[in-house]
Amino acid sequence: MSISVTKNQQQNSFNPFKWAVAGAAAGYIAKDLMPISKAEKEYFQFDQFITDRKSSVKNAVAQELDNIREIIKHGTTDEGYDAYVKFVDPPKNAQGREEYIKDVVSKLPDDARATFERLRRQVDEKVREVKKTHNFMFEAAIKKLRPAAGYAFVGALLSTGAAFVSYVLSKMANTSQN
Repeated sequence: MSISVTKNQQQNSFNPFKWAVAGAAAGYIAKDLMPISKAEKEYFQFDQFITDRKSSVKNAVAQELDNIREIIKHGTTDEGYDAYVKFVDPPKNAQGREEYIKDVVSKLPDDARATFERLRRQVDEKVREVKKTHNFMFEAAIKKLRPAAGYAFVGALLSTGAAFVSYVLSKMANTSQN
């Protein structure tokens, strides 16, 4: 039986429309995946966003403190609640805030210290949630305002150019083999 080696007869054709559509789709997807630039932050008033976020965080902490003060007002015997209120809002005559807090927390019984730590984690988690929500909303708003046509156009140009370069290189490789 004889074996014959045949060359790949498939034609490498360049179809710019197919590549342009694929690149436009990739550009449109990249619009939402690309990180926010410093220029976009400046243009969309990032400083105002930070001010609003600080205000929201302050309101969330105040709401949590109001809930804790309400528990204290209804007559809890757990000293951890009082210690947490002192932690967040120390008296004006306290020398050093850290020293004052360490002193108050070190004198707490174990169950009150556990309550103090639970309240601290609870409020910290609330603050993280508020910041995360604000950051997500800011980034989503900026990404939604980005011009989709610009990203699609650039993606189409880049992919068509890359396909053309690939086509030319494959033609050059085929001609050098002949």
